[in-house]
Amino acid sequence: FQPLNDMKGFTLDFDNHTVSNLVVTTTGSNTKNESEGTQRFAGIIAHKMQENASVVNIKLDNCMLTADARRIGLVAGYVKASVLNNVTVENCTVKATHTGETKGRHVGGVVSNLDYTPENYVLNATVKNLVIESTDTNTVSAVLCETYKGSGVTAGSISAENVTAKKNGEIIEVTAVPSNVTVPEGVQIVVTNVDNATGYTELAAPQT
Repeated sequence: FQPLNDMKGFTLDFDNHTVSNLVVTTTGSNTKNESEGTQRFAGIIAHKMQENASVVNIKLDNCMLTADARRIGLVAGYVKASVLNNVTVENCTVKATHTGETKGRHVGGVVSNLDYTPENYVLNATVKNLVIESTDTNTVSAVLCETYKGSGVTAGSISAENVTAKKNGEIIEVTAVPSNVTVPEGVQIVVTNVDNATGYTELAAPQT
């Protein structure tokens, strides 16, 4: 299995099926950015999602992504003007390296980076029993690491449970989602048993 390099303008609806025991090793895709040079994004379903792409109704169980890229997400590395909805990640592992990368170096349990547009959504994401191992990662998130170009990305109901991140074998901080993600009234972001869950505490604290 090879991840989609650049998913554009179509929907992958897994109809609530489970993808189990998938093992992917990749160096991701290359994207030229004038301010940051060439970036590499990596994900197990798609390296990049753009132009109204959607990944919906999927569960990844006991899957492993080994990736060498700047920004790595278990489902997708980079998402712009696209949607991830009803995504479950359970009993999975991400092994991340960032050879030659001096910026970024982010790893997310669902997606690494959202490029801000009003149409960007991560909805109804559940992460459980996730292990992230890295050598030189800057930021690790249980769900989503970073949004580009300001705030306004709206998150749906998100939960993370039993997430552990290690950098060179040492347990490191894990965040839930970035502080500039908009959480609508009535939407919960619940995080439990996430090792060293600090930062963005207004989002990471369990809510009832």
